[in-house]
Amino acid sequence: RWTPNGDYNPIDRLVGIYNDIISTRLLSVEEYARSTNESETEVKKRVEVAKLMVEFLEFINAPEQFYIARDLQLYYPLEELLKLIKKCRTEDEIEDMKIAVFTNVLMQTAGDMTRFVRHIKAVVGTEYQEEFFEEQKEIAAKVVDTLPEQGRVNTAVIREVVRSNDEVVQELERSMEKTLTKVKKNETKNRPIQLAEKATTFLESIDTHILLKMNDSELRRLARQLDKLEQTIGKIRENL
Repeated sequence: RWTPNGDYNPIDRLVGIYNDIISTRLLSVEEYARSTNESETEVKKRVEVAKLMVEFLEFINAPEQFYIARDLQLYYPLEELLKLIKKCRTEDEIEDMKIAVFTNVLMQTAGDMTRFVRHIKAVVGTEYQEEFFEEQKEIAAKVVDTLPEQGRVNTAVIREVVRSNDEVVQELERSMEKTLTKVKKNETKNRPIQLAEKATTFLESIDTHILLKMNDSELRRLARQLDKLEQTIGKIRENL
């Protein structure tokens, strides 16, 4: 299906990749890349996004109902999810990440779901990650329990019935907002440490052999800067 700008809808391209490479194995990644004039790297990425699309549709009891993925404009949120998955360290983390993103996308907890998925990046690797995913999984279980059975899920049902559960939407939003607030507070608290580490790195990178090539004026300037540095360090130490 063509969009007004003359390009394929990105979900249609994913469906083509799913059918040709994953489902029927009609084409290899190399053959598909050659036929579409794309790089193999780009096609491999699309294969991974296509797999996430299939998993999402299975998650919402609508396996291979690709029109739902198109209607919900899933391509870019799933593309962001793929980037996040690459930051995960274990299979459990990957599954937790998928559940959180799939649930929020299904319930549309933000106007721009691509940006929402990017926000989760701030949580990954922090001390709040595990708590966040646990909360999200508990809420996701409620969502899955209320989904219509397979064959009865369609775009209209998602928009008019599933997403009308305001209580669940608010729970998901609160979980995200609370975690992001904690992360930001922690970042602010640790900012002095990060700046001190950065300053140390810069100073350690100075090649002292260069000092031999500096003239008197340059050496005096450097000495003044080192004096300022020592004064600044002294002020900070007074507050420790």
